[in-house]
Amino acid sequence: MYTRCGTISSARELFDRMPTKDIVAWKSMIDGYGIHGLGLEALNLFHTMLEERSVAPNSLTFRSLLSSYTVTATLA
Repeated sequence: MYTRCGTISSARELFDRMPTKDIVAWKSMIDGYGIHGLGLEALNLFHTMLEERSVAPNSLTFRSLLSSYTVTATLA
């Protein structure tokens, strides 16, 4: 909800405070960065997800990541 309203910092703060993050939480935050043209932040978060090994990315996660680059390239 916060990412859709444009408050990325609030969304990230809540995301960081989550004790357990599932694939939906990771994908939502990656989507949020992508929607606002923050492709590098989306990629960094994706790498963090891989490093933490808490969940494995799925096809929707990859779609969100690729989409974030499309939006970033369009805005540049």
